[in-house]
Amino acid sequence: MSNRETAQNKATYHFKKKFNLNKILIKYTIYFFILLMCFNNSNAQEVLVRDNPWGFYSIQWTFDSDLINVQRIDVPITINEDVPDEYQLFVQVAQGSTTDDREFYGGIQTNLMDKGNGAVFSRWAKNDGKKNKEILSIADVSDYEFYEIDDYEGNFCSVRRRFPFEKGNYTMSFVKNGTWISYEVNGVLIGKINFKEEQWNLKTELAAFLEIYGGGNNKNSNIESNEIPYINITFGRPVVSIVNNIKLKPGQAYVIDYGKNESNGKYANITTSLKSKDGINVIVDWKKLKYSSRMVEERFEFKTE
Repeated sequence: MSNRETAQNKATYHFKKKFNLNKILIKYTIYFFILLMCFNNSNAQEVLVRDNPWGFYSIQWTFDSDLINVQRIDVPITINEDVPDEYQLFVQVAQGSTTDDREFYGGIQTNLMDKGNGAVFSRWAKNDGKKNKEILSIADVSDYEFYEIDDYEGNFCSVRRRFPFEKGNYTMSFVKNGTWISYEVNGVLIGKINFKEEQWNLKTELAAFLEIYGGGNNKNSNIESNEIPYINITFGRPVVSIVNNIKLKPGQAYVIDYGKNESNGKYANITTSLKSKDGINVIVDWKKLKYSSRMVEERFEFKTE
């Protein structure tokens, strides 16, 4: 081999060695920046995916005893933040049951039947329609804008009306008139349902909850947690009026905060419940999500009035 060829081979060897070193340097530089980015984003939240609807909390208001001969129920709430219309939000303000097992609920929701914000009032047939031959009919609903009577959730009938709610204060009311119960939001009639009972007697609990049942990308009927907006709603204690204008409030609230990640069975505590003088403040704030192995349960005592 000539001296020239030997020199060329050495030059090629040094070039390849330098090239390989540069490749290694570039490779580890990339790794370094990836690790740096991961470190800087260590506080980033894992995205949870949940089949809709995704409930965020429940409140069970408990009275001292059964509520006999109820004339009306008033539930005050405050919506502290505007909620984007593209998110399908449902706020159940009260769900209860008569002493002979006729369950009912009332609430407000965005995108009511794809016609804007509105309110809903429903009741099931006795025993949720599963063990009873009672058939609900058009004669059981009145003064509605929209209604539904079906059996895919047990036999139920429901009245609905558009109501343009936004940030502000609202009172949801259930008012007895004979055997009919009307549902009102700030005095606006949503509709009436016939309970077929001369006396409206209720069990000791009324329940409320907040859920998102669609919106965002809504891929494959799922909801991604990073799409959930900040929501802050204050629930005042329900006021139940019975005969002789006697007003009752629940003395206890049992609150559960939850958000289950279906993919790995882990729970995420998403809401924060703060007791005010006369109610519960419920906050859904994805940025403050904390993981836990269990749901958060709190029991609040109120002065009985």
